[in-house]
Amino acid sequence: MLKVENDNAILYSMGRCGTKSITHHILGYSYSDIYGDTNQPLEERLKFFVAPERIQQSDKIQILVLRDPKERFESGHQLWVEQNHLDHPQYANYESFMSYHGAPFLHRLNLDINFKILLFDDLNKYAPDIRKDPELKERKWVENTYDWDTEMGLYFKLLNENERITVEEFHRCFS
Repeated sequence: MLKVENDNAILYSMGRCGTKSITHHILGYSYSDIYGDTNQPLEERLKFFVAPERIQQSDKIQILVLRDPKERFESGHQLWVEQNHLDHPQYANYESFMSYHGAPFLHRLNLDINFKILLFDDLNKYAPDIRKDPELKERKWVENTYDWDTEMGLYFKLLNENERITVEEFHRCFS
């Protein structure tokens, strides 16, 4: 999971949830500029990532970028189909690729953490300088073995029980 932290806040986002756009907006460059640079030491390349289960409550504002899980899955699957992970040579197979780009992950989070929600569908309000990925031709549902009942239940729990971060508060956190 992507993690961008400063003195005020910590932002978390999974792949296919605006990770490149949000880091470009906050930092002035995308995390992928460093992550994809194999000349960088591994520690530097991985500095933006944390396993979802390792996230703990903090005194800082904690923001979770949230996208409809099934839409995220379709986007990740189509990215695999169209680009066949050419931009991600570290992923040796589909399951590895999807673990970051489309597989359910909400069950791995400690939902007792007081995340403020930033909806992926509203990302352009927070980061108007969005860097779009190449358009994916067609997204469609494909059969898989993921537990969507649990993931969708957790998604709606977060939507219904957690406060949305306002654009103003977001900019105070990351200005």
